[in-house]
Parts: sequence; C-alpha cells; structure tokens
Amino acid sequence: MKLKLAFAIVAVATVGALYGCNSGMQPEGPSVAEIKNKEAALPPDQQITMIQNSPMPKAQKDQKIAELKKKYNIQ
Repeated sequence: MKLKLAFAIVAVATVGALYGCNSGMQPEGPSVAEIKNKEAALPPDQQITMIQNSPMPKAQKDQKIAELKKKYNIQ
C-alpha cells in the first residue's frame, strides 16, 4: 500500500515537473529570414520610411535608400 502511494506521488511530481518546465515560456518570434521577407514585400515608400526611422548610421541609411531608389527606379 505504501509502495503504491509512493509511486503515485512520484508519478504526480514527475508529471508536474515536466509540465511546469514548459508553462509560461514565450513562443519564439519570427526568424531573420521571415522578417526580411516581410520587409521586402512592403511597398518601396514604406521600406524607405522604415529605413529612415531605423537606428542605423546615416551613411548606411543613405546607401540603402539609394539602392532602393535605384531598384524601383524612384527619383
């Protein structure tokens, strides 16, 4: 009787530990490739606005904006 009770307690504790380790964990965010694909799907004016509002250095911003303007033939 005591052995069955001990097994039951160990089983409940094991299930609780396994379940408890996964509870409250945040789901993973999108991958870098998914983010780049979403950015590439935006219209060029939104891409330029996003680059202008980004924290990257001004020289890098200017280069990326120039590349987008050349790619989409924007004046």
